[in-house]
Amino acid sequence: MCNAGADVTVFRLLKLFPGSIFVERPAVVFTGGAILLRPGTPSRVNETTEIAPILREIFETVLDLPAPGLATETVEKR
Repeated sequence: MCNAGADVTVFRLLKLFPGSIFVERPAVVFTGGAILLRPGTPSRVNETTEIAPILREIFETVLDLPAPGLATETVEKR
């Protein structure tokens, strides 16, 4: 992505969250800001806490998904 001219921010390794390689799971990031999500999987809840300070340094606008809303990967069976 850097070679294509994109600005890339590399976060420090979070060994407690091996599934957190992609920032779009704990946050939705746009050109002008970000929305911090609330992961529905208990093992991922604190990912947002880890990346929030970094996103707030980068963007003027960082919103939080209010409780009880969850961003979840769970698909309900019908």
